[in-house]
Amino acid sequence: MRNVLNNEKGATTIVVAIAIVWIVALCALVVDVGLVVIEKQNLQYAVDAATLAAAQELPDQIAATAAAEEYAGLNGYSADSITVTYNADATEVEVEAQNPVQFFFAPAFGMDSTNLVRSATAQIGSSGYHAVFDYALFSGSTSKDLILNGENMVVNGKTHTNNYLRLNGKNIALNGIAEAVDGIKINGQNISISEQDPDHFVIDMPDYKDIIKAQAQASGNYYTGTKIFNGPMIDVTGSIYVDGKIIVNGTNFNGVGFLFATGEIIFNGKSLNQSSSDAVAVYSENDKIILNGADIDFDGILYSPKNEIILNGDDIDIKGRVIGKTVIMNGKNITITAGSEETKMLPVESMGGIKLIK
Repeated sequence: MRNVLNNEKGATTIVVAIAIVWIVALCALVVDVGLVVIEKQNLQYAVDAATLAAAQELPDQIAATAAAEEYAGLNGYSADSITVTYNADATEVEVEAQNPVQFFFAPAFGMDSTNLVRSATAQIGSSGYHAVFDYALFSGSTSKDLILNGENMVVNGKTHTNNYLRLNGKNIALNGIAEAVDGIKINGQNISISEQDPDHFVIDMPDYKDIIKAQAQASGNYYTGTKIFNGPMIDVTGSIYVDGKIIVNGTNFNGVGFLFATGEIIFNGKSLNQSSSDAVAVYSENDKIILNGADIDFDGILYSPKNEIILNGDDIDIKGRVIGKTVIMNGKNITITAGSEETKMLPVESMGGIKLIK
């Protein structure tokens, strides 16, 4: 009998040993493969960001390489991990990145690590505009969150923030991909998002000041101090440049171009209308853009690359873009719908129509 029991103990030991091997193998599959998938995604984000940053500097290859290295660093990878190459006329840039991944369990099976390689190519063309204008709602700050606190808000188009996206309001619909560099937090009621990307790369914001100033000076639409618009129509056939503050007290826009101020831009009118055949960009260089009115219909772009855009009114319908360093939306019944007409006034010289082609 003792011999039989000893034989059974030996069989149990073999079974346990085999089970341990399978458990370790399963851990290797789940943990190590999952680690590779996550790192591959992060590396691709970093490569995309570095490629787009480099393309902005073309055809200056030295500046482009420096930009690629900078954005690789911002996304956690050293300059030594990337290789930057160009085509003959420097209209395309390719960034390739390599990063070794150390396994936790796979070394038990003789596999210590793997080397991930990801790449992206960007091209500049003869026309186009900066990547931020692909978004219906964009917040460029890397230290302040994009927070939607209002009620009955709809964004038809892509949303991006270089920090956290926090949805605290009620009845909010983001009908397009929602991108955030640091994550997406949903605390509100009845929130819907078409697609979430909570680990996106940082996107910079362009400066069109010099181009707009030159256009305005050439057309004679150049002012200093505080410029107040009270009339029934603002004619923006070209660009209006105000070295100071702009106050708009309810009016219509006509034409294609920029309404630019070095200081604050405030809309106080109850009704701000614009023909959809026109395209006006409201651009504050250093200060806020504030919409305080109600029943506002606006076709165009609100752009504040260094400060806030504040939407405090109710029943605001923007057919265009809301793009600021920070964006604050506290009102009710706010809709932002990205179209195509509102981008036709954007300068193309500074970016040359950059796009990722692979």
